[in-house]
Amino acid sequence: MQKGFSLVELMIAVSVTLLLITVAIPSFETSVLGVRGSSLADKLISSIHMVRSEAISRNSRVTLCASVDGESCDDTAVNWSRGWIATWYNPELAKTEVIRYWKVSSQGARVQLGGVNSHQLIYKANGEAFLSADGSAELVPPIAIGFRTQIDGCVDFEYKHARTIQITPFGTVTVEKEKCI
Repeated sequence: MQKGFSLVELMIAVSVTLLLITVAIPSFETSVLGVRGSSLADKLISSIHMVRSEAISRNSRVTLCASVDGESCDDTAVNWSRGWIATWYNPELAKTEVIRYWKVSSQGARVQLGGVNSHQLIYKANGEAFLSADGSAELVPPIAIGFRTQIDGCVDFEYKHARTIQITPFGTVTVEKEKCI
């Protein structure tokens, strides 16, 4: 009675295992990129919904803007890759308060506000959205507001791991998967 494996059987098992690992690792890396890309977009989308909800419930303007420190808006940032904050002007205290800070901890994350010379997404008390460079002036005419999210390392053009997030002037949010650039 034989116990264990012969050398031939062991070599075949090792070869099959190596073949499976060689095929599985690139697929696994693609899956990880997809999950990280979706997670980043979901974080931004949930913060947009929260800011709109806060504006309606507070019956006041609420601002979403890029922030490096979680305490103030970075008024030069079109790149939101380090994080963003929600703020509102508290009339009782006569100052702007931070409602919440979303830090981007995912290495290689890219979040960009697209194509306009504005740095702040502002929701009015009625739920309408607009962009502003200084927190006061609205862009006229109202335009769709676009963000793009992507994770570094997402270079395979077959997979759609990047996301384009569009916000209409009425506050509706839509998301589309995009190819990496």
